Amino acid sequence: MLPQARITETIYTAAIKGACMSLWMDPKDKYLNSVAQIAVLNQWAKQGYVFEKPKETCKQMGEAVGNKSNIFLMGNTHMY
Repeated sequence: MLPQARITETIYTAAIKGACMSLWMDPKDKYLNSVAQIAVLNQWAKQGYVFEKPKETCKQMGEAVGNKSNIFLMGNTHMY
C-alpha cells in the first residue's frame, strides 16, 4: 500500500518499473522467482492495480524497445 488516496497509472508504472529494476540490472536475480503478483494499492487498500506474472513480464519489458514496455505492463495488469 502506498500513502496515496488514489493510485494513478503514472504512480503504478513507476512502482512496477522500480520493482523490475533489480532483474534488469542482474538477469540472474531470483527475488521475483516465487512472486505470482504485485498489488499496488492506495492507503485504504480499496483502489489500485495488480501486476501479474512479474518475473516473466519484467523480463519482456526490459527487452522491449520504445513504448512496447508499457504494452507488456498494461497487458499483465488488472484493476483492483
